[in-house]
Amino acid sequence: MIPPEKKKSSVACVRDWRDFSEDYYRLPTDGRQWRSQAVLRMRLADYLSTFANGDGTSITVGVERMSDKLGRDYRTTLRLLDDLRKLKALAPKSGLTSEHGTAIREMTMEAFVARHEADLEAEYQAYQMRQTEGTRCDKLRVPDATNSRPDATNWSRVCRTTDLDRTDRHTNRPNKQA
Repeated sequence: MIPPEKKKSSVACVRDWRDFSEDYYRLPTDGRQWRSQAVLRMRLADYLSTFANGDGTSITVGVERMSDKLGRDYRTTLRLLDDLRKLKALAPKSGLTSEHGTAIREMTMEAFVARHEADLEAEYQAYQMRQTEGTRCDKLRVPDATNSRPDATNWSRVCRTTDLDRTDRHTNRPNKQA
């Protein structure tokens, strides 16, 4: 049994997960319309957090119930669960409730935030490399002061260009300037 001073309330997991922006749920393989997929992942993570204990463990809701709540089919829900595992928001399944029961899942916020910050750091390092080489840098995430999440660095996507290299974005050749 967990001592009373260490036990978190059951709504603590919901409070922890509700403040993440859509950018946290973005995968590197998402295309141009990434936001709709990120919103679905965020909705699923929020829904799963309502079934978790305060520390994010013991999620025993079935996939059919998740798909009914999201309004998506069974296979889409399985794909979204797999995406949450790739984002490190969900740990791998830790067992079943009974012999033919539902899977027991766990949400891992520390790994989720660490993965996002590592991605941002790698993107910033690539930006620094391109800038020192004099190539065009067209996207960079910078800190966002509007988001109020205190325990993680907040980032938003902005567009930046450098004067070092003006290229035609379709042909990637230098523009002819008179």
